[in-house]
Amino acid sequence: MSALKTRPDIRVEANGAWMYRDQTINNPGILNYFKAELRRDEDGYYIENRFGERREHGYLEAVHGLPVQAVAIEPYMSPAQEMRLWVRLDYGAELDLPGSALLILGEGCLAVMMENRGFPARLSGGAMASLVTYLHTDGEEHYYLVMPHQKGRNKLALSRAPIERYLQKDAPDIQAASAPPGA
Repeated sequence: MSALKTRPDIRVEANGAWMYRDQTINNPGILNYFKAELRRDEDGYYIENRFGERREHGYLEAVHGLPVQAVAIEPYMSPAQEMRLWVRLDYGAELDLPGSALLILGEGCLAVMMENRGFPARLSGGAMASLVTYLHTDGEEHYYLVMPHQKGRNKLALSRAPIERYLQKDAPDIQAASAPPGA
């Protein structure tokens, strides 16, 4: 069954603040729910609500900054000798991601691409500081995640992407409150 598409007048500001119309959303329970259920598809960012068998996709009005933050990150080597990242997000979720999920957006914004979500989480200052012993540069513009004294693939080049790829300036062109086919 297709999801009902709505526009709930919610946007994310460049500083990461969530807004409903002109009011800042401060309630931790609401923010955590929105962040946990946030997804991105070809139409834009949306909050997925489930009501039994029915689903609603509430598309955000705009996303001027990355809406989720990684507050802790720890690289480690898996038993298969592959570089992995343990990540804790600002709403409490913990992720186990491949080392290649760490990337540089724009002019130096470190982020991790969240699997199955369609968008990255920016690293907090504390999370970035915890990587200081693992991040290396070749003196040019190339950065690497390095696990010293480890066997296996212990050095990964960080990918770069324009941050604009993950921003949404305008509300998606959806027919708000459209009924799903067959409803």
